[in-house]
Amino acid sequence: MYSHLYDMCLNIEGVMDMFSKELQMMDRNNVIYMMDEYEAKVENLTEKNEELTTANEELTTENAELRDALKKYKEKFGDI
Repeated sequence: MYSHLYDMCLNIEGVMDMFSKELQMMDRNNVIYMMDEYEAKVENLTEKNEELTTANEELTTENAELRDALKKYKEKFGDI
């Protein structure tokens, strides 16, 4: 086993090639991880956007109802 390692160390190009393949695999895995993280963030932001859109629609409806109620109040009792 020692002689195999020694022979491998003598072949610097082979050792560098081995490390190069490992680094290439790590880079690929890192890209996949980053894409998964990005997709999770996009999904989270999409959900928050949907919640905010719903809340905005509810507030717009409530605002319109309050304006109508105020208008009717002013018609009935005049300006304050």
